[in-house]
Amino acid sequence: MHSQIAARESDCWPPINRLLLKTTALTALVVATLCGCNRSPKSFQQMRGEEQLNFLRAQAGRAMLVQATNGILHIHNVIEENADTFSASVDQWRGWIRLDYTDPSGGIQQTNIPMSFIASYDGHLFSTASTAGSGSPLLDLK
Repeated sequence: MHSQIAARESDCWPPINRLLLKTTALTALVVATLCGCNRSPKSFQQMRGEEQLNFLRAQAGRAMLVQATNGILHIHNVIEENADTFSASVDQWRGWIRLDYTDPSGGIQQTNIPMSFIASYDGHLFSTASTAGSGSPLLDLK
């Protein structure tokens, strides 16, 4: 007789657990909506000065890689990149990228390319390479 009662009581737990899980999920959704988690992120113009700089700093590595891949044919391997973005002015930021590339004779050469940065009004960061010297793999992108 006791085993039948225990079986009937255990039959109640799955529906209670499902109801508890649904209630918890609904409560979390309501709290997230009321706390502002559904707001869209700020636009670049709405950010404060330090937020704008950090947003641009996060793009520095990618901007250098884009410039290098657009400016050098036959990149074999990107060895290292470094961006000095500590200044409060993007105009003063500097960086460099070291890479291997295949030269016209088929050999692998290594070069360091110094970079500077330019920010657009809408929050995009672009990198520009220094002028090409003699024997430089940089293309004239002007």
